[in-house]
Amino acid sequence: MAGAVWLDIPAHQPRSCKAAVTNRINHQAHTVGCKRWQRGYYERIVRDDQELERIRIYIRRNPERWAEDRDNLAALLERMTYHNH
Repeated sequence: MAGAVWLDIPAHQPRSCKAAVTNRINHQAHTVGCKRWQRGYYERIVRDDQELERIRIYIRRNPERWAEDRDNLAALLERMTYHNH
């Protein structure tokens, strides 16, 4: 899985996992102290292969849904603009 970082950290310690991932990325990128998690991010423990596959499908299909995404400002402005046909 490209971009994944696998760590041997108990599933009940997601904060420790986030801290370890952040430290490892910043160490490798020589960017000590750089924030790596998006605002509003929440932890999700992947419990089995079926759940992992559902997540992979969601990620692959995500760009297809961008036109309808509420954070897509260009699409929102297009819908709000009056078009005289």
